[in-house]
Amino acid sequence: MANTKHNKQYVRSEEKILQAGMSLINKDKLEKISVGKICSLAKVNRSTFYAHFVDIFDLVDRITQKLRLELIDSYKRNDIMESGVMPFSKASIRIFVEFIGRHQEFYKNAVMNDQLFPIDHYASYYQKVFSQLKSMEKRPTEEEMLYYLSGFQGSLTMIIRRWINQGCVESSEYITNIIVACVPDVWMKMTERFYCE
Repeated sequence: MANTKHNKQYVRSEEKILQAGMSLINKDKLEKISVGKICSLAKVNRSTFYAHFVDIFDLVDRITQKLRLELIDSYKRNDIMESGVMPFSKASIRIFVEFIGRHQEFYKNAVMNDQLFPIDHYASYYQKVFSQLKSMEKRPTEEEMLYYLSGFQGSLTMIIRRWINQGCVESSEYITNIIVACVPDVWMKMTERFYCE
């Protein structure tokens, strides 16, 4: 059977490449990893690699997407996305911090200089929160809310970077408390109103 897109062999080859890429990135900085090393570890040839990925950066993007889905599954397993649980609560942020801690080498070696920490899932709450603000007499403008979101994402990214650079020596509970203290009141109050009424 030909190795056509989405047949079992194609899927198996892609999974082997993803696992090999993740394994190598967990051990070394991205600039020291080559397609040849990935192919050797995955036991595939270069043409197979290029049938699945444009280059190493495409591979990193796909691993990052896979990790984001894993994080979303963690939220679902812990009912964080259910009504009555705030997305900016300590429980929600702790799952995020523990996830980053488990994958610290990948984030340190592959995406430390990018904005690729999996924080974009918080952006989906923006529309829900902002739609609730529209009914308030005194409310921030949409532009102000976007600045609040940018500020939160920026502070979260810098906290996580510092934690990873330190080797994640502080406990996830400690880092969770730091992040919770940085959540803007407007997000906390509005998500509490929206999710917990």
